[in-house]
Amino acid sequence: MSLKLLDALNSLRGLIRRLIGKRSTDATNRRTSSIPPMNPPDAIPLPFLDGGEVALEVLQAIGYRTTLKSATIVSYNMQDYDFWGHGHLSHLLLRQLTFGASIQLMTTPPPGKPTGAAFRAKYALLSDLDKNGVQIFLNEKLHAKAYLFEDSTNTTTTIVGSANLTGPGFGMTLTPKDSLVEMAVVTADATALQRALQFVQVKIVADTRTEDFATWFSRNSVEIGKAGL
Repeated sequence: MSLKLLDALNSLRGLIRRLIGKRSTDATNRRTSSIPPMNPPDAIPLPFLDGGEVALEVLQAIGYRTTLKSATIVSYNMQDYDFWGHGHLSHLLLRQLTFGASIQLMTTPPPGKPTGAAFRAKYALLSDLDKNGVQIFLNEKLHAKAYLFEDSTNTTTTIVGSANLTGPGFGMTLTPKDSLVEMAVVTADATALQRALQFVQVKIVADTRTEDFATWFSRNSVEIGKAGL
């Protein structure tokens, strides 16, 4: 084999190796770029809360020291919770309404039959809030729990976790042994609030099984009337 032909073959081998190496590097870069970047070392971690701490955060957001711009509460089970003598849920929300707050509740319909105690209690709460201007959306398949607030100073609070707005979920005052073990995260990040609110509108309000309180009531008014409610 002549020297010229040998040199040409060696040059071709070198070109092939460079091309293979470039493709391998490009593939590695593509795989690496698809992996979400790690949080920077100085990123603030999300605080984790138990049920009682969620209740404290909600009380702080809707209580007497705060004037709300908006509140969105998502809880598949819901009671007129008494915040340790600082006011019941209904009283605190209606007070915020008088200051011009926009309030939405997402929950499940009252459970059981209209003659049952659980139905009556939840119906009384929802009916009172609806009559006073709270937007209420009902969905039998709802299981989410979130508490989303923005006050008059543009301070935001976003809580997402497992705790329902009930005594066992928020912590039983008189019988703490009956409290459920809950877990939630909270953040004051305004972008998190906006994304959570968008999720609520797209995934809950727009769900085909969701209906407002008035629509639900019109479907069940006969049975509710027979129960004397």
